[in-house]
Amino acid sequence: VTWTSSNTAVATVASDGIVRGVKFGIAKITATADGKSASVTITVTKGDDPTPVVPVESVAISGTGVSAGKASINVGAGLNLNATVLPSNATDRTVTWSTSNASVASVANGTVRGIKAGNAVITATAGNKSASIIVTVENNGAVLQSISISGSGVANNKLTLAQNKSVQLSVKATPANATVGAAYWTSSDPSVATVDGNGKVTAKAEGVTAITVTASGKSAAIVVTVTKNGGSSDRFSDVPAGVSFHDEIEWLAAQGITNGYSDGRFGYGDHLNRQDMAIFLYRLATVHGVAGAASFTPSDADYQRFSDVKRGSYGAKEILWLARNGISQGSNGRFKGNDKLTRQDMAVFLYRYALLAGVPGVGSYAPSDAEYARFSDVKRGTFASKEILWCAKVGITRGNANGTFGYGDKLTRSAMAAFLYRLDKLI
Repeated sequence: VTWTSSNTAVATVASDGIVRGVKFGIAKITATADGKSASVTITVTKGDDPTPVVPVESVAISGTGVSAGKASINVGAGLNLNATVLPSNATDRTVTWSTSNASVASVANGTVRGIKAGNAVITATAGNKSASIIVTVENNGAVLQSISISGSGVANNKLTLAQNKSVQLSVKATPANATVGAAYWTSSDPSVATVDGNGKVTAKAEGVTAITVTASGKSAAIVVTVTKNGGSSDRFSDVPAGVSFHDEIEWLAAQGITNGYSDGRFGYGDHLNRQDMAIFLYRLATVHGVAGAASFTPSDADYQRFSDVKRGSYGAKEILWLARNGISQGSNGRFKGNDKLTRQDMAVFLYRYALLAGVPGVGSYAPSDAEYARFSDVKRGTFASKEILWCAKVGITRGNANGTFGYGDKLTRSAMAAFLYRLDKLI
């Protein structure tokens, strides 16, 4: 008789059939002899907790367009799947997603993306149970490149609504003949304006919010300003309508990236600290879903990176997320959070963030001779020249009117808002 365990990290079995519990969990013990086998499920409980493990009994996959264990999407389109794990009190309800053919369809956290025509089996596993569906990826038309939001009153990704008014929004595809899958609408501040599953926005209270739609792996957003009786609404006392970067600052606030100062100001002309920049980039990453930002918790090793970033210090988590993901390396073992951020350092941060977010062409970018002639203060060999010129190439920065980039200048909070707004359009 040959004895085996499905999970030796939970339970082992000796050649004489004696089972030893290793750690809390579930394992299947199998005996095999003469081509025949039999199995038994072993539950290992905590030594100080006699409460038994509740095993997963079943996993089921559902989602828009899923029928009889099958679903179809176009190349470039997305499909959002949900996994239901029973019983509801199962000990380990963690779901792991996998694909049988990543070249045809990828899957991450239940979101399937069509890569090329073909079939792939998408599987959700929890405990020792799993469920699968067959996803057929078809090449029936143009590949969706991007989406945008349209509707009455929408212009330049902005919409102004009087309180208690409503407007119907819709998704516009680029190219126009591309197929758009199910759309998912959200409001960053439902107390200002809500949006239903069909894209209908209703203004609730004076203020600013961002309405975002996600479909087929693409997303788009507009800034909605709600006014009283058709008047104006400005979030910050030092950012009146018509001032440079007004809309970009309002967008930043609507996304929850900045709350401004406690006195109601944004700090329009103030210079930006490095620790505040870390916080802004981290919050942008949570909006984009980049590199697990929303669930990030610094480890003991992370807290050893910088001598001036301690547990409980202002911006520690956000700074260490940047460091963990290679956006910031600090200097001489310190982060120097209270130092003012320069424009060239900002370019480096944005370049590395875009690389982390998977913006096409970032990693392979090399400035041309013409690009080196763009700014009089950015030459070959200049620190961060590549990052600065990439930012200029993609429209994040336009430099100064005198032909300089403002290489060593300190960055203002208002300019930071403009840079992040333009970066967002690339994600």
